[in-house]
Amino acid sequence: MNIELADDLITGVPLIDEQHRELILRINAMLEACRSGRGKEELDRTTAYLERYVREHFDTEERTMAEFHYPGRAAHIEHHRRFTADFGSLLARIEREGPGVHLVVHINRTLMEWFVDHFEKVYKAMAEFIKAANRSAAGR
Repeated sequence: MNIELADDLITGVPLIDEQHRELILRINAMLEACRSGRGKEELDRTTAYLERYVREHFDTEERTMAEFHYPGRAAHIEHHRRFTADFGSLLARIEREGPGVHLVVHINRTLMEWFVDHFEKVYKAMAEFIKAANRSAAGR
């Protein structure tokens, strides 16, 4: 099963939307690599990308939430912090244990669960708020 960026998750903020598209491409590449028995090989590329993504994308989202005075900003940032901590634990575990199949499966499951949880429960509300704010600004 591949992930897609649903229309209701598009904010209209080009940088954020592009970062999400890239994240989805990377997660789907990891899933495809696992299906074809290349998960261990793809793991390094995926974790290196995610290390950059976590810093850059979360910073972009957090600045955008501040710019739009998003009322759910604190909870959204807390979600980012939890993922960053969990991801740091995964990286430490890969360092200790090496990139075994069990970790590839665990990382896939973690990414899928986080993606669904974050996007459906936290991110969707922010996207709707920003779209509404942009419509209001355009109507003035």
